[in-house]
Amino acid sequence: MYKPKPQNNMKKIVLGMILPILVLVSCNVGDDFKDLKVDLNTSLPLGKLEFSEASLFELSDVDTTLIRYDSDGCMVLNDSIEANIISDSQIDEFLSINFPDASIDIPIPGGVSGSFPVPENDNYFELTTDGGETLEEVVLNNGYINFSYDASLRDVTCTIKEITDVNGNALVVRSGERIDLTRGYTIKPLDGNKLTFVYSGTAYANGGSKLTTDVTFIDTEIFSVKGYLGRKEISSTSSSLQIDEGTNSFLNNIGEVYISDPYIGIDIDNNFNIPICVIIENITSNGVQIPLKEGFNTTRFLVDKGENSIVLNNDCTQSGNGISAVINNDFNDITISFKTIINPTDADLMAPAGTAPSGIDNYYDRDCKVKTLIRFGMPLKGYFNDINYTDNYDVELDLKSVNLTKAQMAITGTNTFPLDLSFDLYSIDRTGREVRMTNKSIVIPSTPDNEPMDKVTPTVLGKDNYILVDIDTDILNNLKDTETIRFKMNASSLDADNRRIIKIYKGSQIKLNLLLGAEGSVDINSNNK
Repeated sequence: MYKPKPQNNMKKIVLGMILPILVLVSCNVGDDFKDLKVDLNTSLPLGKLEFSEASLFELSDVDTTLIRYDSDGCMVLNDSIEANIISDSQIDEFLSINFPDASIDIPIPGGVSGSFPVPENDNYFELTTDGGETLEEVVLNNGYINFSYDASLRDVTCTIKEITDVNGNALVVRSGERIDLTRGYTIKPLDGNKLTFVYSGTAYANGGSKLTTDVTFIDTEIFSVKGYLGRKEISSTSSSLQIDEGTNSFLNNIGEVYISDPYIGIDIDNNFNIPICVIIENITSNGVQIPLKEGFNTTRFLVDKGENSIVLNNDCTQSGNGISAVINNDFNDITISFKTIINPTDADLMAPAGTAPSGIDNYYDRDCKVKTLIRFGMPLKGYFNDINYTDNYDVELDLKSVNLTKAQMAITGTNTFPLDLSFDLYSIDRTGREVRMTNKSIVIPSTPDNEPMDKVTPTVLGKDNYILVDIDTDILNNLKDTETIRFKMNASSLDADNRRIIKIYKGSQIKLNLLLGAEGSVDINSNNK
């Protein structure tokens, strides 16, 4: 952080300059000193101007909460968005289970009229799927089971051995009964995804040769599945990351910028027990597609259960420079389209044989998601030409009796930024008129090299190399009309004209001491009593 902020510091500079004068003109000198003129020849310390790497970029409205640092200490502007590659709405794409319509005929013994016992035979019905999956356990979340009513079956029950309630009891449904399956019923099918239906009780002859029963599942919804689900493609999803206004403002204030190593980081938390192939189908910026390469660990990634990280950089683009190329004054967004495949093959991954895992017991439930945090990282590594900063601050001055004939500002201090810096001060009156206060810009040269803070050789200003800047005395003598001081800074990276790549390191700072030398006079009259 810099201290103080530019507006407060510069206000102190101006007030520090005039304070001794105001002390003089406020004294009660009496009538004998009417029209007295006091010569002024003084040097006044005006204070310090300090910026850290974070506070300097605050002047471009960069949100400091976006600032990170990489392992080398290079400053990184970081935007992020949370998204889901696979969400709850896509769960049913994993598995579609078709429950059986369990219709059987109960034969009526010949010559029987009235009641007769139903023979307890095992009847097998299959849970069918769209891909021949192996089901070990299915927990139901919703739906009903219904035993169609028939007066001839009023004492008949159907027991489904592989469906149990929360207490482990097999599901029993009576003729004419409807059971709510939202209570957490669990299915553990036999091999081949089969269920055993056992009918028992007393039926009644109706004059025919058989009684037809019908047990049906209605609006059944699955909560969780264990087993092996096979290879499945999930519909594509798209996520758009809007670049923060602060980062955007910073880019808008640069004449030319090149970021050499930008990246898109995708942090994935896969809480399915299912291996997933994540395919980056395309990336666009401002609606323009960035052509990508194809390949394992380039744009196709194997994501196992738990936390995983994917990094997309220039090497993932066909040009080898595709992400850097879109970072300019109009850079507003990054949009990524994902495709996912569960239980992928080596061919899906474009990977060597044996890369894709096999024989993994799959599990998922409706609380599972493949959550992602998409980060756009913009390390301040590259070259920057003509960065502009502007800040305003209000002043309250009373200089009616001060007449300055000459003023000069001397600058000393250090700069460890790989940036050539220059700044100008402007006086703004109540009409909004802007008048430059210095005859030329105050130029602070860059550090001669570009190393981390503990290794850098700072530019040192002082003793034999003061920076001296003339102050326009007409402006100083008319500060009584000034309501606002405007501070404008311009910066370019070290050797930017030659496209030299530099880094902005943590700990970079500029520390300036400002000293004003002034000559002039103060008119003192009886009105100053």
